[in-house]
Amino acid sequence: MKNRSMPRPAIIGLALLVACTLAACDSPNNAGPSDPTVDAGRHAIETQLVPTVTIAGDDASDRGIEDQLAAYDVPAVSIAVVRDGEIAWAAAYGADVDPASLFQAASLSKAVAAAGILALARERGFDIDADLTGQLGSFDLAAINPEGRTVSLRGLLSHTAGATIHGYPGYPVGTPLPDTLEIVTGAQRTNTPAVAIDFDPEHPWRYSGGGYEIAQLWAEQASGEDFAALIQRLVLDPVGMSSSSFALNGPDGIAEGRIARAHGWNGEPIDGGWHLYPEQAAANLWTTPSDYGRFLIALMAASDGAQDRGIDPEIAHEMTTAISDDYGLGIGTSIHLGERRWDHSGSAEGYRCNLIALPSRGDAIIVMTNGNNAQHLIPDINRTAEIAYDWPHDPPRTESRFDMPAARLAEIAGSYTTGGNAQPIMQLDIASRDLRGLFGGYVHFRLVPISADRLVDPVDGQDFVFALEDGVMVARADGQVFSRLPDE
Repeated sequence: MKNRSMPRPAIIGLALLVACTLAACDSPNNAGPSDPTVDAGRHAIETQLVPTVTIAGDDASDRGIEDQLAAYDVPAVSIAVVRDGEIAWAAAYGADVDPASLFQAASLSKAVAAAGILALARERGFDIDADLTGQLGSFDLAAINPEGRTVSLRGLLSHTAGATIHGYPGYPVGTPLPDTLEIVTGAQRTNTPAVAIDFDPEHPWRYSGGGYEIAQLWAEQASGEDFAALIQRLVLDPVGMSSSSFALNGPDGIAEGRIARAHGWNGEPIDGGWHLYPEQAAANLWTTPSDYGRFLIALMAASDGAQDRGIDPEIAHEMTTAISDDYGLGIGTSIHLGERRWDHSGSAEGYRCNLIALPSRGDAIIVMTNGNNAQHLIPDINRTAEIAYDWPHDPPRTESRFDMPAARLAEIAGSYTTGGNAQPIMQLDIASRDLRGLFGGYVHFRLVPISADRLVDPVDGQDFVFALEDGVMVARADGQVFSRLPDE
């Protein structure tokens, strides 16, 4: 699955995995472990999450959802599962959340925004392949489009228009917020530069939150409506997403205390509770997994021809037809192991989200978390659901532990740098039969020996190969090279 959101830090995907044991699923918002005869997927998620790499023979008693929230330093997660076109179950785990808690959907916002923008174009009789030059009010698109390329809604919503600005960092609560025109033009009070049209014919697909902001500007100009109100009218109300909103603070979320507060890389709460995203089409949907499930249910039904689910079948077809790089309009769409699959991930400050949908089955899973460190927890949840529900999935990877001699572990352990820098970027220490690592000063991980020179991070499946080169211990991983620094 491609990452359809903010790029994860360039740290080779290392993440925290430390031993921790808690009572599985005994939080106030869950009555205890579910009955496996009622829903095997829910029971598996609650009690036995499947990691990227299983180490044969290792104790797996601490793989329940509550254990892994603690291990990954993620405060809470909310999950909804759709089976055969209906919400089968929804549950929340961790601190201060329940299934009705609101999360920022981050880039999962794009699919809902795309549905609304396409509905507006249909309402106004506007061709989504038409050039938007002259269609953005007083703003001259030529100012950011020096080559004069055709910039269409289809191109913007499929990330094939050549628009820049991958994603947006949001604004702390209390910060004066720019409007959409200021965001597009990079005005003084924005924290990102202007969007530009910089098309590369060798790479026609380039993920662009900035492109969605140009599309949002068109929608506001064409309708004369506030964007949140527009999407409420054209998508949220027709689909029945009664707990969702593109308004900056969600649907009465603050007054009711329903927003799951965002948490940063260190596990600490974000100042003000969360960031605000005036880049609404790109990132500012407040919702619950269940409400987002209602959107996917409507999209799946409409893509199958249903006329009465709040989304026009022609719009559903446009959205879920791949344009480039397995991406349609607002959503990833591909054939995975012989079956149609939709997907998208989302990253906002303090939130990580993901969706997978299998339209031929009417099945889906939506996962929302309020912690930056959830980039590996979410795949564990998805992998476990895929296995339990017999959805198409790659075979789980299992490795046998290699009994690496203590002298060899000591030879590998130490501080590592890259690119000839003198400052360490990675620290490896012996931890019983494994190595315990710290990357960049805050990302904890574990490396398990699986051969005389190869160790694996069970969390993300990354292999590290160690060898002496010109008398220096070198680690190679994911195309990067790390050199051990001399002991002080």
